[in-house]
Parts: sequence; C-alpha cells; structure tokens
Amino acid sequence: MILGKVRKIYDDIDPNIHFPTQRPILAHYTSLEVGESILRNSEIWLSNPLFMNDYEELSFGLEMGKKLIEESTELKSAFADSDLYFEFISNFLGYYDRFEQEEALNVFVACLSMQNREDEDGILSMWRGYGHNGKGIALIFDSSELTALQGSPLTLAPVHYASTKDRVDYLSARVNYFCSIISKIEWERRYIYLAAFSFFQRILLYSIFTKHIGFAEENEWRIVYLPSEDKEKILVPMIGYHHGPRGIEPKMRLKIEAMPGVTADNFVFENIIHSLLLGPTGASKLAESSFKRMLQLLGRPELVRKVRSSKIPFRPTPQ
Repeated sequence: MILGKVRKIYDDIDPNIHFPTQRPILAHYTSLEVGESILRNSEIWLSNPLFMNDYEELSFGLEMGKKLIEESTELKSAFADSDLYFEFISNFLGYYDRFEQEEALNVFVACLSMQNREDEDGILSMWRGYGHNGKGIALIFDSSELTALQGSPLTLAPVHYASTKDRVDYLSARVNYFCSIISKIEWERRYIYLAAFSFFQRILLYSIFTKHIGFAEENEWRIVYLPSEDKEKILVPMIGYHHGPRGIEPKMRLKIEAMPGVTADNFVFENIIHSLLLGPTGASKLAESSFKRMLQLLGRPELVRKVRSSKIPFRPTPQ
C-alpha cells in the first residue's frame, strides 16, 4: 500500500511515449569496421554513460537531485518528526553513494536515432558525427521486433531534451511533488527506505533518459541496462571492457539473440534489421556490391536484399 502511494512519483511518465505500441525504426550510425563486427558476432556494444561524449547528463541529474533533496525545507516538514526525516536522508544518501561507488560503472547504454520509415538516406549530422564522416554505415533496426519480457533488465525508451534551466526546474518540481505525496502517509521508520529508494530511482531514470537540448536533432532512443534491474544477473557475463583511443573503457557486449528472462523466444537477429544503409561518402555501386559479398561470406545472405546506399550529395571537407 505504501509503495503504491510513493510510486506516484513516476506518474509523469507518459506510457504512450515511453512504452509506445507503435515502435519506430531506429538507426545506429557507426564505422564500417564496427558494423561488420556487429553483423559477424550478432552483438552490439553498450557504453557506460560516464564515458560518452555527453557524459555530463548522468552526473548532472543525480548531483542536482541530491542537492535539492538535501536543501529542501518542504521535505523536512513533510515528515511527522525529525527522526523520520533523518532516516529518509540517511537512506537516500546511502542509495546515492552505493550507486556512485558500486553501480555507476555497470550502467550501459546503446544510442539509436529515430528515423522516418520513408527516409532512405539517413541524417547528415549523424553521418558526420557518428557514421565515420559519411564513410560508415547505419544499421537500422525495426524496434517493433525488439521484444523484451516483463522484468527484463533492458529498457528501451526515447530521450527527453531540455535546457539546463528546464532540467533544474523539473527536478525542483518533482521534489516538491514528492513532498506532497509523503506528507499524506503515516510513516513507520521501517518503511522509510521505500520512499528513499523510489525517489532515487526516479532521479536516476530521469538522468539517463534526459539530455541537453543542444542534442535534440539526434532524436535519440536508448537501450539501457541497469544492474539493479538484473536481479538474476543474466547479463552480467556480457560486461567487459574495450581498449580504445581513450584508454580502457567499460563495455557490455550485448548478444542480439533470444535470451530467457530478457527477450521473447522468437527473437531473431535477422528480423530486427530493417535495412543496412551505407554512408554517402563511400556510396557507389561497387561499394554496395562489395558489402553484399561481405554479408554472403559472413553467413548473412538473408540481409543482402536489405542493403541500401545513402544518396545525400555529401563530400567531407579535407582535413
């Protein structure tokens, strides 16, 4: 009963947006080398948000949420006595510290860009930023085929874009709303952790699925792995690392295949591929034919008919 009341803090999540019945197609722009690896191994690498180019988003939301909670006079007066308030603060900071010290490096994200089904060329800024300056590939997935089970440790949802001010205003409003919820509950000390955990998780989800408005043209959706949701540790064996240009980074090598407890039994790699779009810089009949030959040699002949080439007249400026 108490948990149900506290979980009202999630009531701003619109199910028509975050859990839509009509799923879009989603493009993953990358280099040809990485694209080949995905096709060869049936796996996509998820990155830790603290190592991404917009790393500030996760830390911003969590740190601002913590600051607002600690400074809120409304929160202190929402509890019947100070002992309950300090119990809440102690639990909340405990969840915050545990996440920061133990769980943050085990959060993983795959970034995809929503694309119109009629779009046969891709988005120029995405080619420039993520598609090897137009020489790469966009693996375009049909998200209606991404069938996750109830209780899966993976979440698929769109990113919300907002300015710094709007993000602070949102978090402030959530804190005040949360105070109004808990002020109407007769608390016993043993249940205070439920309030602390629920609010921490709401801030965490907001942080993961919110970015600065300057990234809005990316129309990003995310596949997110949260260790706290993987209670059976199904995907833990896929957590590893990659030694790249920026040094060693944590990675999750997520297999794109049917997995008990994660996806439906009929989940098939070939079915989720809507198309394979070659970048405009290297697009030619010869390149397309060579890519189709690669698919044959990789044992993916059923994907040959899905190969396309972007026709954007883009040639990168020489460095």
